[in-house]
Formats: sequence, structure tokens, C-alpha cells
Amino acid sequence: MVLGRKNKKAQYVAKRRKLTQLDENTSDKNSFLSSQAARKAELRSQEDLFNRKRRLDSDAASKALRRSKENRVKRCFRNMKNASCTKISRSIETPDQRTFRHAKNAESTAASRLNETPEQSSLRRATNTQRTAESRLNETPEQSSLRRATNTQRTAESRLNETPEQHALRLTSDAVATALSRAKLRTDFQNSINKFADTICLICNKLCYSKQVQSVRLASLPENILPNELIAQHDVISACHRCVGILRKSRTPTQAYWNNMSLDEIPPEIASLSDVEVRLLSRIIPFVKMVKLGGRFGQHGFHGQAVLFGQDVEEIAEQLPLRISSAGLVIICEQLESVERLRQFSVNIQKLRAALDWLIANNPLYRNVTVNFNNENYDVHEICHVQNDDVTHQEKNTNETTCFQDIGNNRRILRGSFHQSHSKFQNFSRGKQCTSNAAVAITAAKIKETDTWSPNIIDSILISGDRLYSSSIQSRRVPNTAEADVEYLRVHELQVNFEALSHSCLLQIQDETSSICGHLTVSIDGFPNLKNGLIQFFTESDVDGGAIVTCNGVSVAIWKNDNLYYLFDSHSRGPKGRVAQDGTACLMSFTNITQLWSVLKSNLPKSQGNRPDDDQYSITKITPDVHRLHQNETELQNDIYTTANTQQLQSSELTNENIVITSSVLRVVDEPIPELSTVIENNNCDQLPVHQLRRKTDAPLQIAREKRAEELSWFKLFPYGRNGLQENRAHSITPLDYCQARIMGADNRFQRHDYLFYALSVMEFYRAKQNVGVVLRMRQEKIDPKT
Repeated sequence: MVLGRKNKKAQYVAKRRKLTQLDENTSDKNSFLSSQAARKAELRSQEDLFNRKRRLDSDAASKALRRSKENRVKRCFRNMKNASCTKISRSIETPDQRTFRHAKNAESTAASRLNETPEQSSLRRATNTQRTAESRLNETPEQSSLRRATNTQRTAESRLNETPEQHALRLTSDAVATALSRAKLRTDFQNSINKFADTICLICNKLCYSKQVQSVRLASLPENILPNELIAQHDVISACHRCVGILRKSRTPTQAYWNNMSLDEIPPEIASLSDVEVRLLSRIIPFVKMVKLGGRFGQHGFHGQAVLFGQDVEEIAEQLPLRISSAGLVIICEQLESVERLRQFSVNIQKLRAALDWLIANNPLYRNVTVNFNNENYDVHEICHVQNDDVTHQEKNTNETTCFQDIGNNRRILRGSFHQSHSKFQNFSRGKQCTSNAAVAITAAKIKETDTWSPNIIDSILISGDRLYSSSIQSRRVPNTAEADVEYLRVHELQVNFEALSHSCLLQIQDETSSICGHLTVSIDGFPNLKNGLIQFFTESDVDGGAIVTCNGVSVAIWKNDNLYYLFDSHSRGPKGRVAQDGTACLMSFTNITQLWSVLKSNLPKSQGNRPDDDQYSITKITPDVHRLHQNETELQNDIYTTANTQQLQSSELTNENIVITSSVLRVVDEPIPELSTVIENNNCDQLPVHQLRRKTDAPLQIAREKRAEELSWFKLFPYGRNGLQENRAHSITPLDYCQARIMGADNRFQRHDYLFYALSVMEFYRAKQNVGVVLRMRQEKIDPKT
């Protein structure tokens, strides 16, 4: 072995001397290398498998030993020499030799990769990628172009000679690789968009992304800055880069929670209040003009600056909760075409009382507030006026102001806001008032032209009908035990004297022996079916009054006016007037009796036992005599609205119920604002009603001077009345940093439109103030601001 190693070394030295002698003559050197390579190939072709394996093992061992002893300089020299030899050898090889070398390299590469583990494969790919990136990083544009051209040429040559099977295999492999690449891109995209700001900085309590925070050992920070509770609870904290950078400079971050930036927990008495209830208890009302951007689903913006108004500030004591008319609530009562569902707002008196008691006990800003829960504070009639654009003109031209909706075939419908089985009625009368509702509807048709009705009138009919049902049940001495349910009223059990729609009413009810009776579908001598009974009633009766149709426990009202037939149904009916589970009471108009009969036949219930003898009906004529209680039509409209929306029979019941304001349209987004002169300084009462502007607030407050503006405007956000923008702090904070800390904080109570736009307005105010101050100082120093 020693002799063989010496012989190899001698051969290597002789070869190096020969190469040194031939360095000046490249052609001789190339011929010498070619002869040496040919001789080596000849010798290796003659050796058997055992000798070949032995030679490879010996070469690998000697190579590993040699490389383990070489230093960095020798390694670089060896790599350069190998690269030079490889370049020379490949420059003189023939195409067949190149093909043979590529095939041999591919075979050896496949054999080596066959047994490698996944970790080795990943390491090899990463190493190759790194080498490729490093080699391409230093190449010149010419080298890059040459490399790309060479790769393109090689690819074209390889694809030129491939078989159809190889072509199909390559396409399949490329498709799989493309699919994997796209799947990786999708996965990376999903991972990137699914990253949320869910990490809380324990210094400023802001929500941050994972890349925006770092873990910090408290021992590495100055101890005299951090609060004791933070040091006692944590050894390592997650904090944003900004807070850590400031702490490392031995300074306290202005957004740190111990710099009077902490938030108090909202008590349940305050958290349960609605926006309307919060507005009633606020001592300062901020006004910001909000607009909607970009269509129906667009975002919101604001115009102008926030204006603060103090609410009912008195010198000694303040009376809260505020009256609804002075709480900044704009209630517009109007009927729009194709608008059937209107907004409802409720004010819970018990919640207001509990919230105000808590504020007086815990919020120092409410210590001088006197509780005032008189019922007169909630007079909806005082602020709600139904505008019907001059009632006298409506009666003359009903086609322009009618609230009816066309449902086809010359049929129209007017729907209310609820039906007789609504939960707002007491269990005693709920769902049983159809007879009294029908009587009140016939009376209402006598009071007001039917074609000028609005949904408010239908709602008022149901309220008045509920009162009439209660009084009729109480005045009924002996109920008719023959009825299926003694809680249902028969027509002749109705109380004939009652009040409805600001009128005193007296009913004249037709005698039972004179009523039209019969079967729904079958006509017998003297007992017509329903269709014939309707024809008989409208033929024999005059236009003064109407009739109540009763069948199987259901009563509805019918009457005729101006060659139109009307049907009032207080049960749950859908948009087409048919039976519906979640419908409303409705009034329908028809041009002929057949249409009226068709709807009645569909809506009147059939007998549960399917016995024809049970499907009997009766048509009883009702003639009302009415006398007005109010002096003008405007008071009638106001009474209709108040009756339909307060839903209270006695003022003493107000403390136990919600105030429901229905039939109002609150415009969430601002529309063009009319000139003030057209609203206030208009003395022409014939063209436009005069509205007097009664100011119930102090002068607008200045944001810079009102120290507790935020706490007084949003007591729900600051229940204890502290830690607002202008709170006394050991380290002063800028408005920008303050608003960022509030809006981007982990507590989402500030993430709402009104506070966001208020914060933007405040930041713009202080920025403009700062710019003005800079310009003034520059002018004093005689410096041109433009430069």
C-alpha cells in the first residue's frame, strides 16, 4: 500500500512538471491532457468491478483526508484549479462525449438522490438555491444574457430529440410543478391575509401585528420607570417596538397605560343603554356632519369640524334626563312612496333611572345633576307632527297623496305597522279585538276620507279598537255561552258609545233579525251564499256606514265609497292582503264585488270539523254618528300620531313601558341642507308652516378650552369621567398619539363612527393650530413661510 501510494505521488509530480513545461504552449498542453485522459479511460475500461470499487473507495478516502487538512486558501486554489481543468476538458470534448457525460452525471445523481432522506433533500435544494443566487448575484449583464441563451439552446436541443412518451412525461411534470407552485402562492396569500393585529402591547395596550412586537425581559429595562404591578406579574412581556425603544432610553412612553391612559370597565347599567338613551343623558352633544361615500355600500366620511353643545346647563342644578325635544334627536314624520317599514326607537325609563343613579354616585361630572323623571319629559306629541301637506288639498286631489299601494287588477292595499295579535297588546285582549276593530274602522271611514288614510290611521284604529274591546267586555253582563269562545265579542255586544280619532262616536247596529245570514258556499232559500249576500247588502244599503262580516270567529269591515269597495282586516295579512304569519293589519280597495268576495273567501277560515253547517256568516250593518272633539284637522293628525305611537292608555303606566316612536324616518346620512331663512324667516303661512327655533343649549364649546369634552360627550366610554384627552398627565401626550391609542387599542369601545370622526376633527384642529403657530413665529423672525 505504501509502495502504491508512492507510485501515485510520483506519477502526480511528473504530470504537474509536464503541465508546467507546457504552460506556454496551449495546443501542446491540450494534446497532453487529451492523451492522459484517453490513457486513463483505457486503463479504467480494463479493470473489473472489484478493482473499480476498490479504486473509488481509495480515491474517496485520500480525497477526504487531503481536504480535511487543507485551509481556506488551499480550498479556494483547489476550486479554481478544478474549475479551470473542467473548463478546459469540456472545451475539447465532442458532442458524443458531452452526451455521455450528461447521462453518466444524471445516473449518478439519480442513484445518490434515491437513498437520501427528506432532510437531506431539503438541505441539498437550499444549498443549490443559495449557490445559484450567489453566482447570479455577481454576474454581469453580458454573462446573464449568455447564460439565458445557453440554457434556451440546450432546452431546445433536448426537446428536439425527445420521443412522444418523453414529451408527454415532460408536459405532465411541468403541469404538476405549475400546480404546486400556484398552490404554494395561494397558501402564502391566505396566510398573509389571515394575519390579524391580535397581539397586545402590555405597555400601551394597543393591538399590533406579530411583526410589530417583541419579547422583552423586564430585567433589561429601567426599573424606576415601570409600575410595580407590571414587574410583579411578568418577567417577560410583549411590547411594541416604539414602547421598547422609548423605555430603553429611560423615558416613559406617553401612550403607556400608567400615564393616565387606562380605561375603566363599563358597568352593566351604562352598557345596556341604547344610543337614544345615551343621547338623553349626555351633558355635551358633539355634532359632526357625516356623509356616505360611494353609493349604497360605500364607507362614511365627514365634512367640517366637530361642534360641541352643552345641554341644558343651569347655574345651580341641571334637570336630567333631557326632554326628547332637546336631546338633538331629529324625528321626521312622513310617508314615502314604497316605504312600508319605518324605524322605531324606544326609551326605557327604568334603564335611564338606573344609569343616572349610577352616574351620580360614581361619576364626579354628574354630582350636581338633579333627577327628573316626570312623565311630561317624554311628551312625544310635543315634538312629533305628522306633515300631510295641507289636509284640505289632499281631500281634493287624492291621487297625488294617497298612501295605497297598487297590487294589480285594479286592487290597492294600505298596510299598518302591526296587527291585532301583536305583543304590544295585553294578553287579556290580544288577538280577540277583530269585531271592535271593524266597528272603529267603519267609524274612521265616516270621520276621514278613506282614500286619504295613512298607516298611522290603521295603527290608531287598532289602538282604539283594543280600548273598545276592553270596555265592551267589562260592560257585557252575561256572555253568550253558545259562542265557541266567550272572550270573543259579537257585534251586538259592542259598546255603542266610545271615542276614536278625536271624535265622539255613537253606533247604530242593525237588529239581528234584519242581518244577512247564510253559508259561505251554499245558497238556500232565504240564505244566500257569501257572494250573493255581499251583492244583496251593497244593493239594498245606502252609502252612509258599512257592515261587519263575521264567520267562524273572524270579523272584518266592509263599506263602499266613490264606487270603490273597501275591506278592513285587523288580522295578520301579507303584502297582497292574504293570510301571513308575520303580517300587518290592512285596508284593501276593489272596483267590483267579485274581487272583494274572492279575498274574503280566501281569508275567512273554514270550519275545523269540515262540516258545511258550520261555515255560516252574517253581515250586520253599522251606521256611526260622530262629533268632532278637536278644533282643526291638524290637531286630529297629531292625535292620530300620538295615539298610534305612545300605545299607553294612562300616563301613570309610562314608567313601566318603553316609549315607541314609530312611523318616523331618520336620515342616517346628510342630504342637502336648506337655507336657514327658508325654515325660520318664512312668514307666509299659506305656503310653508312657520317653525320657531327654540335654542335649549348653551353657546358652542371650544374643544381646546373644555377640559372634559370627551368625558361629558361620551360618558359611556368614560363611565368614571376621567382619562380623556386633556387629563393631567405626568408626561404630556399629543392629540395624534392619544387618538391612535384609543382607536387602535385592545378595547374596541372607541371603534365607532361618531368617535372616529370626532377624533379626526380634533387632530385636524390641533394640526391647524400648530401650523398657524409656526407661521406666526416665522413671521416674527422675518422668515418667509414659503421658503
